[in-house]
Amino acid sequence: MIKMVLKKLREDEAVSEIIGTILMLAIAVIIFSSLIVYVFSSANPSASPPDVNMVGYMGESYNSVVEHRGGDSIPIDNLKVIIWKGEEESMAFEGTSLQSIFHDTNDNSRWDVGDYISINCTSIFGSVAHWQISVAIIDKPSNSIIMSGILQQGILHTSPPVAMFTYNPWDPKTLEIMVFNASQSYDPDGGSIVTYKWDFNSDGTTDAYGMVVVHKYSTSGTYNVTLTVVDDEGQIGTASTSSSGVNVPPPVNVTDNQPPIVNFSWSVDPDIDGTISFVADVTDPDGNAENAFYSWNFGDGNSSSSKNPSHTYGRSGTYTVTLIVTDEDGGTSSYETTVTVPNILPIAGFSIDRANITTASSVTFDGGSPFSYDKDGEIVNWTWDFENDSVIDAYGSTVSHLFSVPGNYTVVLNVTDK
Repeated sequence: MIKMVLKKLREDEAVSEIIGTILMLAIAVIIFSSLIVYVFSSANPSASPPDVNMVGYMGESYNSVVEHRGGDSIPIDNLKVIIWKGEEESMAFEGTSLQSIFHDTNDNSRWDVGDYISINCTSIFGSVAHWQISVAIIDKPSNSIIMSGILQQGILHTSPPVAMFTYNPWDPKTLEIMVFNASQSYDPDGGSIVTYKWDFNSDGTTDAYGMVVVHKYSTSGTYNVTLTVVDDEGQIGTASTSSSGVNVPPPVNVTDNQPPIVNFSWSVDPDIDGTISFVADVTDPDGNAENAFYSWNFGDGNSSSSKNPSHTYGRSGTYTVTLIVTDEDGGTSSYETTVTVPNILPIAGFSIDRANITTASSVTFDGGSPFSYDKDGEIVNWTWDFENDSVIDAYGSTVSHLFSVPGNYTVVLNVTDK
C-alpha cells in the first residue's frame, strides 16, 4: 500500500519530493495518531506558506533539535511540530506544549534566526539507539509543511560564539551615561551573531538588546554586567564582569557624583546705565567645570545660560540673583545673593511757547515728557528758578511766568525722580 502511494506521488509533478516523503511516513503512522490527518486537510487559499530555512539534527542526550537558519520570522502560535519514531509512535506540540520546547533567544514569541526547538526523545519514545526520528513542522494559517525530514542519530558539532565587550567611561558616576560595546564578539565557526542581550545588574533579566547600548546607574556601587550572544545556529556565548579573563573588563564601579562648588561676583558697569556684570566662580571636585551648564535668574523675570553674563535692569533697586550650575555628571549646586542697581539720574529739559518774549505777556514753560524723563523710574518734582538766583519761583511740570523788566534771563529747571 505504501509503495502505491509513493508511485502516484512521484508521477504527479505538482507534488514535491519532500511532501511525498512526509505522506509516506504519515500514512505509516496514521493509525497511531489522528493528529497527522491535520497536515493533509485542504489548505487555506488566503494564506501563503512562510519562506524559511530550518536545519534539524539529533543533538546531545538524544535531543531532536530544529534551528531557524534564515528567512521569515514566524509567530510561535502559528506552528505545530510533529515528531515520530519509525512507524510506531508520534507526538504533536502546539500552543503551550510547543512553548515548553521552544528556545526564544529574542524573547519575542516568534521563531526567527537563532531560535530553535529541542525535544527530549528518550523521555517520549524510550531508547532511540536503533531508530530514526522524524520531524515535521506545519504552518497552521496556510496549512502547509515548511520543514520535514529524518533526523539522523549523531551530534552536529558547532562552536558557540565568543562574547566580548568593553564599556566607557571606566570610572562612571551616578546618572552618567555609559556606552557598552560588544562589537568584538565573534562566531569562531564562520557564522554570525544574531542576538546581543545585556544584564546590567546580575538579576537574570535582560535590560537591553543590541551590539552597542547605553546605560546609566542611579545609585553608587559595584555592578557585574553580563553579555549573552546567540549565533545563527542557536549556539550561546556569555561574558560577565564577574569572571576573570581577557574577554571582559572588570566590574563596573559606580561612585557618587560630587556636586560643583558655586559662587559668583558682580559689579556695576560704569559705561551702561543699570547694567551689572556677573563672573561665575565654579569648581568641580570630580569633573571639569568647563563642561557645566549655567542657569542665571536675575530676579527681574530675566535669565541667562551664559557663564559670565551682563544684564541691564529696567529700574534701580535691590534684586536677588541666583546661579544654578549642573556638572557633566548631573550634580547640581546653586549660589544666591542680592545686587543693588544704582539709581539713574533723571534728565531735565523744557520748552517755551513762543520765540518772542515781551514784558506784556506771560511765557509758558513745559518741563514734562518728552523734555524731561527718567530712564529707570518717574519724575515726581519740578522746581523753576527764572532769575538764576537760587530762589525757587515755581513748582510743577508746566508753569507760566511774566518777565516785567526787559533783559537776559537764565532759567533753571531742577527735576527729582521717585
